[in-house]
Amino acid sequence: MGRRPFRVDLLHPVQLADELEGHPDNVTAAVYGGFVICSREDGALTVARFDPPEGVEAVLVVPNDQVATEDARRALPEELPLDDAVANVAAASLLVLGIQRSDLTLIARGLADRIHQPRRAHLYPRSMELVAEAERLGAIGATISGAGLAVLVRASLQNTGKVM
Repeated sequence: MGRRPFRVDLLHPVQLADELEGHPDNVTAAVYGGFVICSREDGALTVARFDPPEGVEAVLVVPNDQVATEDARRALPEELPLDDAVANVAAASLLVLGIQRSDLTLIARGLADRIHQPRRAHLYPRSMELVAEAERLGAIGATISGAGLAVLVRASLQNTGKVM
């Protein structure tokens, strides 16, 4: 499976790339591949890498429309309801466990979002329609990727063609 979490030295190339790009999750995924979880504390990154789940493929749908990251960030309130925060932590935990175990049911449940997508749906309604229809199309599930518009669809190997 994946490696144990590790800290990245301040002079490590990943640390430098993070400083340039600004999103450690993007940088570490690009460098290490697979599925990564990272956090930053005292200037150092802690990275946990997992192998991709077996039997699952990703389909990325990138619409021609555009939404500024600043607009997507403004759509989120300063404070969130506790129930929504707890639901998202639970979903993220299920997603990680599902990826580690290659459990399609847990992955599907882990794609749920009660913080970002509902509050940003007005910015990219066509993308949200695809997220809502993904399971009907044969996917495990789907989520908005990053600040928005792009849709990351997860499908079993057998259903990827149908989903596309």
